[in-house]
Amino acid sequence: MKAKRIVSLTVAASFAGLVAVALTGCEWFDFEKVNKADSVSGTLGYSQSTGAWLTSREDSAHSDTYLQYQAAISRGELDPSVTYLEFLKAMHDDSASLSNSLRASVAIASAFRSGNASLGSGVIYAVENTVAYIITNYHVVYRSQESGADKIGTDFYTYLYGDKYDTNYLNSSSALKATYVGGAAECDIAVLALEIPSERVSFVQSVGGNLGMRNSDNVTAGEKIYAVGNPLGGGLSVVSGVVSVEAEYVTMPRVDSPAQDHEMLEMRIDAPVNHGNSGGGVFDSDGKLVGIVNGGQEETVQGANIAITGFGFAIPANRAVSVAQSIIDNYKENGSGAATYGHFATTETTASRGEFNPDTLSVDIIETVRITRVGSGSPFGREIEGKNLAKIVVTDDEGNVTVSKNIVRRHQVDTIFYNLRLGDSVELTFEDGSTVRAAYDQKSNFGQN
Repeated sequence: MKAKRIVSLTVAASFAGLVAVALTGCEWFDFEKVNKADSVSGTLGYSQSTGAWLTSREDSAHSDTYLQYQAAISRGELDPSVTYLEFLKAMHDDSASLSNSLRASVAIASAFRSGNASLGSGVIYAVENTVAYIITNYHVVYRSQESGADKIGTDFYTYLYGDKYDTNYLNSSSALKATYVGGAAECDIAVLALEIPSERVSFVQSVGGNLGMRNSDNVTAGEKIYAVGNPLGGGLSVVSGVVSVEAEYVTMPRVDSPAQDHEMLEMRIDAPVNHGNSGGGVFDSDGKLVGIVNGGQEETVQGANIAITGFGFAIPANRAVSVAQSIIDNYKENGSGAATYGHFATTETTASRGEFNPDTLSVDIIETVRITRVGSGSPFGREIEGKNLAKIVVTDDEGNVTVSKNIVRRHQVDTIFYNLRLGDSVELTFEDGSTVRAAYDQKSNFGQN
């Protein structure tokens, strides 16, 4: 597969469950009747004037829609087991689904010793007691122009959704300071830790356990998505679009060495991506995380970089979260803050085809993935070179199978190995039927980037 080069990075100046809606009858509610104020108020038993009833409801979020929902239930036209969120989805209204997405979104200002600042976005990925872990891009917290260890920012200021946002980013009274946990330049992923102030604990903790992660391998082209970011450092905002390509390898400048191109796994989206959107979440219509924005296509016109509308890129959630969790685990275990990676071999895609899936009514991409070279630190021998992968099985140190995956896309291989932990065993099965097995232990460099 030929890689595409992305001209510019956007640096600034759990699986979704299936929800079944239980409806009673074909005509499940009557819009003509329910939408009339007097009909709704009367149905709900409101005895005063219609005008007084409307006045009492005018400041309530989703007031009219929520009353439609209540009225439909009271009239027996909607099953009481149907939740308000399910009702909104049936009305093609995604606003309630995005509530967790917005609460999990942050604007970020990174300060450097030189006095420079980098502006971007982030997503609260996990909350443990009063500590929130934030996923963002490595290029939001890192500047290659800085010297030595100062390439990583010295201070990180975050703003929760709805907080007063000051364009004097580094001196705002509403900014919450975070600390750098670690990062992986090759994947453009970094993690910050935020000690949540007491007055914001309930808001942030409400995200913990609720921000769902979609299996990004199941995202399809044409699917509606929302991107939350900090465009041009102007504060958090939401834009919408669709997925253009669910996963592809493109050529980008390496974050820690801009003159050096390297391959990056990306999801292509047509939602507007501007400087400052970097690190922001891409969410599906259920509010589930499907990616982390990290790049946009630009072209130079009369010496100025002009963003190409509808041509943005995001790191698929499976890859982004795997790398982030590896960073967090290593930080907790040894303070390294690095993303370990079981780099057992170099792979390539030798063939690719579209295949219609009658179950999902979508077109799936099927790739042939070949091992081209085995690294010197790999526990596997040279005998696997030139073979096509068919399946990977990972077993933990207690003998439990944690991964059993038929390999149909090249990127699945790297993502599986970012999730390896000490004590795991890995079994590779090839298209010719042969199988090899190796353990992830301290006797090899397996797991070292």
